[in-house]
Amino acid sequence: GGPHEHLFMGPEASPRAASRSAPAPAASPPFEGVEPPKPGGPDARDQPLTRPLNLLIAESEPEEARDARRGATGRSSGETYIETLRALRPDARFDLYRPQEPGDLPQALDAYDGVFLSGSPLHIYHDNHAVRANVDFMRAVFDSGVPSFGSCAGLHIAVAAAGGTVRRNPDGHEVGLA
Repeated sequence: GGPHEHLFMGPEASPRAASRSAPAPAASPPFEGVEPPKPGGPDARDQPLTRPLNLLIAESEPEEARDARRGATGRSSGETYIETLRALRPDARFDLYRPQEPGDLPQALDAYDGVFLSGSPLHIYHDNHAVRANVDFMRAVFDSGVPSFGSCAGLHIAVAAAGGTVRRNPDGHEVGLA
């Protein structure tokens, strides 16, 4: 497969895979022992937002992929996220962070209203620094309780950080919704 090979996250992610005769593995809660917030509880995130959103865009693209994407499209994946989200929420504040590169977060994770982990050509089943750094980052995001969103490789990283399994699709390319 090439650098943009798509993956799936288990038999339930694919109608083709679901039609196979192998039984699906038993589901287990992704966060055993963690109580979901109670509706109307004291969580500040349950309150109406009266200030601009403070969002962290975590760019999972390694430097060489980021440079190639900028050459092809004029911006990196994280820069594309910021541009798109700014069009939706012009008053929002954005920080860009690259977990695989040296440097600290611009603010503590709990200062953010949400974290977006971008897509990239990373493959979660490859053991390298960029993958490990992004998985560790997403574990910290989950531990902080800040709402998060991952797309493409960002979703695969989030699944692995939450204890799930991501593997190469034996049937080739596939698109799925999660």
